[in-house]
Amino acid sequence: METKKQKYPLINMGTSLMLVIFIILCFIIFSTLSLSSSLRDRNYSQKAIEKTEDYYQASSLAQRKLKEIDECLIHHQDLSSIKDIKIEGNLLSFQEKIDKNQELEIQLQLTNDQNRYKIIKWEKHSSTKWENKTSLPLIGND
Repeated sequence: METKKQKYPLINMGTSLMLVIFIILCFIIFSTLSLSSSLRDRNYSQKAIEKTEDYYQASSLAQRKLKEIDECLIHHQDLSSIKDIKIEGNLLSFQEKIDKNQELEIQLQLTNDQNRYKIIKWEKHSSTKWENKTSLPLIGND
């Protein structure tokens, strides 16, 4: 009696192990990408929170200065006693610093009615001047 040896194809040898290793590597790669993405989102959210808090802090300081202006107008006091305020005719203006690059600019127009003033401008703008520090090489320019 002859015994037949069973031949196993070389392709099936270890394919399940290779498949498991490949799946585990895929999970590791996707989890790493997910972690880095969530950390980046967290950092972006923290910066957005800080910018929002800075803006509302400056807005709060501006509201306090408006209260001082309002009290001076009610009691008919001199507006020059309020610091950091510019008076030009019936226009009042002042700035509140938001951060090192931005400030909140407020401009008021004095009126003779019961409202005492009208807010003309309440806007955030850059406090630093932008300067181009790089140049692009163009064809024909040396």
